[in-house]
Amino acid sequence: MNKPTVDIIINEVPGRKRYNVREKSGESLKLPTFYDREDISGKVIINLNKIKKLEHTGIKIDLTGQIEQLNDKKNVSRFITITRDLEPAGIITNEVTNINFEFKNVEKQFETYRGNNILVKYTLKVSVLSKMRQAIQEVEFAVINPKDPNLLLGENEPIKLEVGIEDWLHLVFDVHRNKFQLRDILTGQVTFKKVSIRLKSMELQIIKKETIGAGIFNEI
Repeated sequence: MNKPTVDIIINEVPGRKRYNVREKSGESLKLPTFYDREDISGKVIINLNKIKKLEHTGIKIDLTGQIEQLNDKKNVSRFITITRDLEPAGIITNEVTNINFEFKNVEKQFETYRGNNILVKYTLKVSVLSKMRQAIQEVEFAVINPKDPNLLLGENEPIKLEVGIEDWLHLVFDVHRNKFQLRDILTGQVTFKKVSIRLKSMELQIIKKETIGAGIFNEI
């Protein structure tokens, strides 16, 4: 039996690359990308698929931003919930119906994030309400809030770390700054101030750490 389908088309920013996210399943998604305070607009397409008519009690679209803890599906914190009523109760008889939508000047303070324990996501969800059936479609978009690279020049401070083993080994690590862009090259210097033991090898590691709440973290 045929049933109506609902699609959401988002108006993307011309020339802006889509944001690539990788799900735990391994699936890669490329999402339309927006910055804080940018408008979100587009259209909803309702296709009756050869059904003569669709009686509904209203059509609405929700913009949601939420934080989910992956190890506790019930623990969801919504920091944005905006609803727009697109159509009042009525009857759709056209085979294909296009309905425009717009959310202006939306505050999007958190960036899209996929982690081991937590995710931050933004979605648009259309609901075609009906006494007999309810058609729902949901799509995700991404948010990034890049900083001006020039700001890093004033905010950066050098890192100096001294480590050792009592009177046997004394090392000094120097890194010229503590903030980097994603594709920066990290450079520094290791100074052996005292070595009284035979060293077989030495290695440096860069560890990405995900912290939630009161110090709960995973290395990823």
